[in-house]
Amino acid sequence: MAAKIKWTQEKRNLLVKNELSDQEYEDILFEFIKANEGVERLAYDDGKGKITVGIGFNMSDAASRVNWIRAFKKAGIEVSFDDVYNNKRELNENEIKALYNYSVNIRRDELIQKYGNDWYKLKPNERLAIEDAYYNSPKLVYEKTRFYKHIKNYINSGKKDFLEAAVYELEKRSNPEQDSNLKEGIQNRRNVESEMLKTYETPWFKENKDLNSSLEQQYDNYLYKLIIGNKEERCSVYDSKTGKSIPPNNYLPIKGDIMIGCDFNMNMPNAKKIWDEIFNTDGNQVSFDNVYNGNMMLSFIDVKKLHTGLIKIKEIELLELFGEDWFKLKLNERFAIEVAYYNNDKPINKGSNFYKGIKDYISTQNKTTFKNALAELKEKVEYTKIDSNEVFYQTYAKKYGFDIENDKEIDGFSLKIDNLVNKENLNTYVNEGEISSNWYHS
Repeated sequence: MAAKIKWTQEKRNLLVKNELSDQEYEDILFEFIKANEGVERLAYDDGKGKITVGIGFNMSDAASRVNWIRAFKKAGIEVSFDDVYNNKRELNENEIKALYNYSVNIRRDELIQKYGNDWYKLKPNERLAIEDAYYNSPKLVYEKTRFYKHIKNYINSGKKDFLEAAVYELEKRSNPEQDSNLKEGIQNRRNVESEMLKTYETPWFKENKDLNSSLEQQYDNYLYKLIIGNKEERCSVYDSKTGKSIPPNNYLPIKGDIMIGCDFNMNMPNAKKIWDEIFNTDGNQVSFDNVYNGNMMLSFIDVKKLHTGLIKIKEIELLELFGEDWFKLKLNERFAIEVAYYNNDKPINKGSNFYKGIKDYISTQNKTTFKNALAELKEKVEYTKIDSNEVFYQTYAKKYGFDIENDKEIDGFSLKIDNLVNKENLNTYVNEGEISSNWYHS
């Protein structure tokens, strides 16, 4: 798999420059799809009752016989559908390529119809990744998917955050396979498709987009630090009420929820789904059930991965919530919302006064509207109960040093976050342990 990833990265780094000929693109696409689909000269059952031959040609599809005739007629070849279907003969290399050429061109025409003129605004490596995913399963990237929405936002805005969200969707959420014998192979394909899609990982992108990667890394690190704060990194499960570790198989009475890491609630809705997205799509399997039952501990690296992954999921949810309007907010404002959303996402939905207030602020730039929206959030989360070491949270606003009423620092816990508006280097204004309450001012 490592060799496959390396090959994909090399081809991606060539494709992204948009300097290759059409034929060179087609050659790379052919090798990519062939490696992912496999090549079979004799028809076989794919494990789901579908008779397949060549490079993923489905002979059980209702339109397969018509497409077969058209493909070979276009290539000037005559091949009996029934003979191949009934294993009376195999396909040779030219016949396999003829079927592939017809299939890939049909699918490309469908993609162009779905994506319209935006299709040609994508980089060659991005188109190639989408072509491979669509060749495997059209429902992965078509109009009704979140992947499609993120790609369209990426095209329209040019923001790599949307491309990162599309990559996440393809890599982490596009493997519905339940059969363990097939699941690993499907996930490997999603991983190489995602690697091909990562334009932002190429030397070309980093050179031409003039990214301040150091700033981004500092922003991410400080976001993690502010969200996780001084919470203890616990590698085994514990009871949220008592704070006590839970022994294997949970034979002691549990008074609260089962927690792990820095207060990750394993009883919350979709906890297992989130867990699998974070841990079980990159080949490093971490069993939710074994950890939940106290039979397995996390490493400190796993704890960091868990919460970094959860932050990423929350960031994508905010992108989906606000769309391109997210980038009309100043960086310091996005930072504050991310912190609040990580801790309590219920008030931030399209029906909330907070969401409506932020949308109004985006259109009017009225600071009072923004402050009122924060006050709405503060009111809803003021008495959120936490573990046994503290009876209640302060308001989230005050916990993170944001005093809305008095516009002043609280308990010296402040970050000069307002300078993020100008995207200055964090090192020039971040003082360890100090947070400015002016974060909501321009």
